[in-house]
Amino acid sequence: MMCFPMRSSEFARLIRPSVFISLFLLCSAAIAGTAGVSALAVLEEPRIVAVNGEGEIHISFSQEIRYLRHFPESQGDTLRVFLEVADPCAAEQIVTQESRWLPAADWYVPFTVSFPEIIKRSGSGTAVCSTTQSRVDVAQTLLVKFRKMTKFQVRRGNNNHSIIVVVPLLKQPKADKVQAEAKVPVPAQTQKVSELPAVAEPSPKAVTPESGTVPATPVVLQPDVQARAQEPEVSATPKLPVPQMAPAELMAAGRAAISAGDYIKATQIFNQLLDLPPNDFSQEGQELVGLAREMSGEADKAKAEYQLYLKLYPEGEGAAKVRQRLAALEAIPKQEKVVERSKRPKKEIHQNTFTGSLSQYYYSGSSQNRVRSATGADSTLRSHDQAALITNVDGTGRFRHNELETKIVFRNTETHNFLSEIADKNTLSAAYVEHSNKDVDYMFRIGRQSGTSQGVMGRFDGVFGRYGLNPQWRIAAVVGQPDDGSRNTVRTDRHFYGAALEFGPLAEKWSGSVYGIQQIADGLVERRALGTEVRYFNGNTSWFGTIDYDTIYEMVNVAMLQANWVAFDGYNFNLLLDHRKSPMLYAETAIQGKTGADAVGDLRATLSNGDIYDYVRGLVPDSDLAMLGITKQVTDRWQLGGDVRYNRTYNTDGAGDMTGQPGSGHIYAYTAQAIGTNTLFKDDSSVIMLSYMNAPKYNAQNLSFSNSVTLRDKWRVDSSLRYYHEKQSTDISTWKVTPTVRINYHWRDNMSFEAEASIDRTHTDDPVTNQKIDNWRETIFAGYRWDFR
Repeated sequence: MMCFPMRSSEFARLIRPSVFISLFLLCSAAIAGTAGVSALAVLEEPRIVAVNGEGEIHISFSQEIRYLRHFPESQGDTLRVFLEVADPCAAEQIVTQESRWLPAADWYVPFTVSFPEIIKRSGSGTAVCSTTQSRVDVAQTLLVKFRKMTKFQVRRGNNNHSIIVVVPLLKQPKADKVQAEAKVPVPAQTQKVSELPAVAEPSPKAVTPESGTVPATPVVLQPDVQARAQEPEVSATPKLPVPQMAPAELMAAGRAAISAGDYIKATQIFNQLLDLPPNDFSQEGQELVGLAREMSGEADKAKAEYQLYLKLYPEGEGAAKVRQRLAALEAIPKQEKVVERSKRPKKEIHQNTFTGSLSQYYYSGSSQNRVRSATGADSTLRSHDQAALITNVDGTGRFRHNELETKIVFRNTETHNFLSEIADKNTLSAAYVEHSNKDVDYMFRIGRQSGTSQGVMGRFDGVFGRYGLNPQWRIAAVVGQPDDGSRNTVRTDRHFYGAALEFGPLAEKWSGSVYGIQQIADGLVERRALGTEVRYFNGNTSWFGTIDYDTIYEMVNVAMLQANWVAFDGYNFNLLLDHRKSPMLYAETAIQGKTGADAVGDLRATLSNGDIYDYVRGLVPDSDLAMLGITKQVTDRWQLGGDVRYNRTYNTDGAGDMTGQPGSGHIYAYTAQAIGTNTLFKDDSSVIMLSYMNAPKYNAQNLSFSNSVTLRDKWRVDSSLRYYHEKQSTDISTWKVTPTVRINYHWRDNMSFEAEASIDRTHTDDPVTNQKIDNWRETIFAGYRWDFR
C-alpha cells in the first residue's frame, strides 16, 4: 500500500462529504453481493484538458478497443468513430446504449458521448466468444454530438482503452480557476485544430532569458480546471497534416512567427524545415529553432539545439553567434531557470457538481421457426424468448476545494426478466471514491473500478493509487479482487497486487509504464507477470505497444502493436499486430481438465502446482490477428475506407480429461466502407459496408446500409438494412436479411424517449438432411432516459 502526504486541513476537506460517501459504500457493498452480468457497461466518464490553447477530449472504455476510422474528417456537429471491441465476449454483452457528458462550461463546446450508436446482434461476425461459442460482430460506432458545428481531429488514445478528440476552445479558461503554477510545459504541435483553416491566435510573448526570469509554464485545465500535473499522460498534442511547403517558404514563415512573438509556432515550422532533406536553409533553420526554444523559455532544449548546431556546423559566423548564446544560457544560475511553486495567494475554489442519468428500456423478442423436409413433413415452432426490463443508474459527484478534489462514481444495471425460466440479474459496473491533490500530485481510488493498465485485466474491487515523483515520473500501486461476473462460474478466492513505474512525456514523444503484478487463487500463484506499455507520438504518426509476459508459465500473454499514420494527400493508415493467449493464463482454466473440480482449491487436492500449470499450458490456445486499414476523404461529402485482416486460433494439446481442440485455421476478411453526409436527406449520415470472409469452414458476404437523420431538432431516425450470406464447407447455405428502425425523441433537453423494431429473416438450405429452415425473429425495445446535469 502506498502512503501519500496529507495535511490536516486537507483531511478535513476530504471528510466533508463523509456521510454521503459512507451511505454510498454501504449501498454499493449490498448491491455487489448480488452482482451478475446481464448487460455490460463499457463507456467511462469523459474528461477534457486544455493543451496549448486547444481542448483534448479523452473518451475511455472499460474494455480494450481498436480504433479504425472516423467521420467526418475534420468538422461537424456529429462525429462517428468506428472501432472494435477486442474481447468478443464483452462485445456480445453490450445490449444497451450508454451516454456520458460533462458539466457545462463557457470555454468549450458542450458535447454528449454515446456508445454504441446501434446495438449489434450476435451470430454473424468473424470473432468467436470462447464462453458461448457464438460468432460476434465486434465492430461498433462511438457517437459524439456537439451542441454546434465544431472542428476536430481524432486519434487513438494513450492506451488501448481510449480515444482522443481534439477541439478548439471557445476561450482560454480563467486563470483564477486553477492553481497559480503548473508543472509540465506543453510540447509543441505541428498544427492546431483551430488552424483548420483559420490561423490560430499567436501565443503570449515570453520573457527573454536576458531579462533574468523564465516565462511562466503553460497551464492545462480540465472541466473542473485541473492542473497539467495531474494529466501527464496527455502531454503530446496531436499534430495534424499540413500542406507541404518549400524550404524557402518555411524559413519565411518561421521568421515571421518569431517576429510576431509566436515562438511555439516558430519551433513547429523550423522542425518541419529540419525534417526535410538537407537544403540551403537547413543550417539557418537549426540556429533559429534553438532561438525559438530559448525565447519560449525552454532553456534545456535550446541548449540541445545549439549543441547540435555546433556539431553539424562548427565553423563560420553562425557558429560564433551560437556559441555566445549557448554560453549565456549556461551562465544563468540554476535557481533562476526553475519556476518555484507559486507563493501568490490563490483564489478560493469551491465547486460541487452532480451529474448522471436514469434509464429504463423494455426488451421483447419472439421467434417462429419452420422446418420443411423432402418428405413433405413440416413443423413450426413459435416462442417468446425475451422479455426484460433493463434499468441503468449512473451518477457522478464532484467536490472541489482549491487543489483538492473528491469524486464519487456509481453505475449499476438491473435486469428484471419477465420469463420465469430466466433469473433476474444485477451488474455493478462502478462504485468508487477517488481523491486527488493537484498540488502534491497524487491520486487514489477505492471501490469497484475498471483496470486499464498496470497489468490489471478488467473490472475489480480494490484500491489504486498514483504519486508523482516529478512531471515525468510517477509510481503507482494496486491491490484488489477481480470481478468477472457470470463469465466466471468458478468459485475461487482470488486476489492480486502490483506496482508500476509510469514515465512521460520524455523527449515530447515517449510515454508509458513498466509493471509487475501477481495474482493468487485459493493459495496458488496463478499469475506472475511483468509487462510494459509504450506510446510514441510524433506529428502524424502514433504507435502504441504492449507486452505482458508471465514468468510462471514462461509464456507471453499479450504482445500487441497498434499504429496510425496520417500520410500524404489525406490518406490515413492503420496497422494492428496482435498475439495473445485466449483466454489469459489463469489457473482456473485447468478446471476443464479435471472432472468434478469446481475451484482451483479442488485441483490442489489431487494435483501438484506444476501439474496445474501444465494443464493451463495445454488448454489455452494462442491467437493471432493482423489488420491493415486505409481511409481517404475523397470529397466533402464522402469518405472511403477499408481494411484487410487475418486471424487464426491455434490448436491446443489438451490436458487431463480434456482433449485437444482444433484451431480455426486461416481466416481472411476484406471490408470496404463508404461514409457520406447529405445523401438521402439534408444533414443526414449514411454508411455503406461490404465485407467478404474466407475461412476453412465457411465463406460469407455481408452487405449493409444505415442512415441517420435528425428531423426538426427533436426527432432522430436511424434505419439500417443488412444482408448476410454464408456457405459452409458442408454445402449448408444460409442467407439473412435484417431491417431495423430506431426513433429517438428529445422531449426536453434532459429527457428522451426511444424505440426500436427489428425483423430478422433467415433461410437455411441443408442438403445433408434435405431440409429447408425458415426463421423469423422480431425484436423491439422502448424506453426513456433522464439526464440530470
